[in-house]
Formats: sequence, C-alpha cells, structure tokens
Amino acid sequence: MKSSFDIYEMVTNLIIERLEKGVIPWQMPWKVENGLPQNMIHLKVYRGFNFWLLLTVADKFGSPYFLTFNQVKELGGHVLKGEKGFPVVFWKILKKKKRTGVLTKFRF
Repeated sequence: MKSSFDIYEMVTNLIIERLEKGVIPWQMPWKVENGLPQNMIHLKVYRGFNFWLLLTVADKFGSPYFLTFNQVKELGGHVLKGEKGFPVVFWKILKKKKRTGVLTKFRF
C-alpha cells in the first residue's frame, strides 16, 4: 500500500474514468453548465493544469466554485466529517537575483 500521494496516478485515473463515461476530458465543451472553475473568494478562474483538472470534476460538485479549507473556516463555514478535499497543483514563477546582478526566473 502506498503512503504518499501521486498526482500522476490520480490524474491518469481521472482521465480513464472520464473516457469510460464517454467524455473526452481534454476537449473544452461548447457549453459549460455551471461556469468555469474559479476560486469563490477571489472569483479568479483557474489557469493551466488546474483549469482542466477542476473542469473535469466540477460536475461532480455541482458548482464551479472552489475554496481551500482555510477559506471555508475564514467564511465561518465548516467541512462535514468524512468529506474529502480535491487536490490542485500549486505552481508559481519565482524570480531570483544572482550575485552577478542577473535576474532569473524559474518555475516552482
């Protein structure tokens, strides 16, 4: 039994599950029933891989809005016992200044 989370395995299983249901997950539907996946607080539509990932599961939740656990607490809400979160991939472009004074960017 694996003890660590494997994002590649999770995404592969999600793709297979959607394909078995007749949904081609990498094709954008012409009509998005609930709207595009976005953070409920910032109303910012997710980008990159998270956009696709959350779009493929938004129909399971019945809403295009997503929150972190801490955002739910800040709003005065709570998560029901036994509920599970859905992972997203954190990414950011960081800037670092080298000793030579050159500014470089790298993905985190």
